[in-house]
Amino acid sequence: MLLLLIVSAVLALLPLMWVETSFDKELKRKAEEGDMVSQFDLGLCYQSGSGVRKDEKQAALWFMRAAAQGHAEAKAILGMLGR
Repeated sequence: MLLLLIVSAVLALLPLMWVETSFDKELKRKAEEGDMVSQFDLGLCYQSGSGVRKDEKQAALWFMRAAAQGHAEAKAILGMLGR
């Protein structure tokens, strides 16, 4: 129970810690072309609702794509999400 509370708190704070970007066409284009950092940033945008409607499924998808290329922060987020 305590672990669940801690994980929930960390996930709630992630957007505040990392989102310095907002959704735009250029970010999405780069992410779709396979840019690992853009994929991670796009995941953050979807997770926080920064410039786009909040969508946890889309966030997880972009985090998975970034993690598959070795993005450490994306892997950490997915680990906290249990994916």
